[in-house]
Amino acid sequence: MALPIGLMFFSFPTGRARALGRFSAATAFSAIAAFSPVWFRYGSGFLTFYENHARPDWSTIVVRGTIEIWGAFGLLALAIAIGDLLFGGGRARLTSRWIVAALLATVAIYAAAYLRLPEQAGYLLPIVPAVLLVLLLFVSRRAVQVMVALFLLAPLVDLTKNGAGPGVIFADRNERLQTMAGIRNFLLFAETIPGRNTFVVGAWEPQIAVLAPHLLAGRNRYAYLLNAADIRAGYEDGRSLYYLPAIRQFNYLVTGVDLAQYGARDLRALRDQLNTASHASP
Repeated sequence: MALPIGLMFFSFPTGRARALGRFSAATAFSAIAAFSPVWFRYGSGFLTFYENHARPDWSTIVVRGTIEIWGAFGLLALAIAIGDLLFGGGRARLTSRWIVAALLATVAIYAAAYLRLPEQAGYLLPIVPAVLLVLLLFVSRRAVQVMVALFLLAPLVDLTKNGAGPGVIFADRNERLQTMAGIRNFLLFAETIPGRNTFVVGAWEPQIAVLAPHLLAGRNRYAYLLNAADIRAGYEDGRSLYYLPAIRQFNYLVTGVDLAQYGARDLRALRDQLNTASHASP
């Protein structure tokens, strides 16, 4: 946001250079304070771009950048605003061209960053206020009222092929609750497996550390991913190795190591075998 915010200072009638200088100094100081801990620990390696996940197809990219970020009512609001802008005689309100340039730069920068790694719709959240502010400058008052009403509704209610449903606020909460329940059920099962074990759990690892910190010092280890050296060290330490099904491919994609080829077992297959055996018992 340094460039877009910096552009706004050019709208000042006087004192532009001084204001821009203060802003630049404050930005530099904040960046140094925020990133120096990781710089001292990881060096320039912390700037490595994170692209271990497979790139989604274009239909998924478009859905994440439209429906998932704006919602059905939000897209309707945008359509109404654009229609008013093109055909309704909307008029520009007094403002500096530098403000408009700053808002458009925000949209362009974050859209480019999203297209570079379109992993989550949330990466586009910074463009939402920028788009709204641009539209507020150019569409009519009546269109603004309708647009704002629809945007207030969008996070609460969504439209699907099955009709009205919960908006993104409630859907996100439900998803998080389901994930937490899934992690707790997984831990209940994992802790019943005898011996000392290493479970490769991917993105669940930091969530496990928060939900069950007492397990971090227990007999089992919950690892994000493992390379060949980690696996050998685990076997030398007398540990058995298990993985969640989706993590096998992810581990191979990131580290080049196929966990199954190193003797790791599919935890879900093990659970299914135990369930089958228990049902078959008299």
